[in-house]
Amino acid sequence: MRIIAGAAKGRPISAVASATRPTSDRAREALFSTLASEFGEFEGLRVLDLYAGTGAVALEALSRGAALVHAVEKDEAASKAITANFDSIKSAELKGTFHLYTMGVHRFLGD
Repeated sequence: MRIIAGAAKGRPISAVASATRPTSDRAREALFSTLASEFGEFEGLRVLDLYAGTGAVALEALSRGAALVHAVEKDEAASKAITANFDSIKSAELKGTFHLYTMGVHRFLGD
């Protein structure tokens, strides 16, 4: 897996095999193409990635210029993988801010 577009284009993303089922490059490309046709560029957008898994969707949005990205993942091993993935792309000229929350989605949303 890799970042598809933006400042961190081509950088690899790793996954914890037992903890996540990563969004494939093809599925992410289709998702972001659909979102871009609906909302335009990602510059300045705020993104919330619930059940983040590998963080691929959140980090893709960050690479494409999102201003603020929140990723929520309950699994400790997956959260460590997200942190490692962020560390591998943060040297790119990212414009936004990234926050990772290691907790359940219901707790994050205040239910």
